[in-house]
Amino acid sequence: MIYEIQMSKGPSIKIDEDDLVKIKENIGESLIQIKQGIINPSFMIAIIPTDEEETRVKKLIEIHEGRAVITATETIKKLVDKMTIKNLLS
Repeated sequence: MIYEIQMSKGPSIKIDEDDLVKIKENIGESLIQIKQGIINPSFMIAIIPTDEEETRVKKLIEIHEGRAVITATETIKKLVDKMTIKNLLS
């Protein structure tokens, strides 16, 4: 499930189950690094569950004899980790 953190200033931030656990474990810290950024927990007002799922299913399609055929599916996480070195250098 995707959750939305409502902040006292600025836009809301979306998190997944992994980030929710990280926030619960580190709520007393001055800063917490999550996938979407680094947050100051003192500015959090509420964490609200949404109806959004954490993953989506991508269908892999191939053309066979002039017809499109679904050959497989791939599960993809919706929230990417924007805080990894690989993504920061891109």
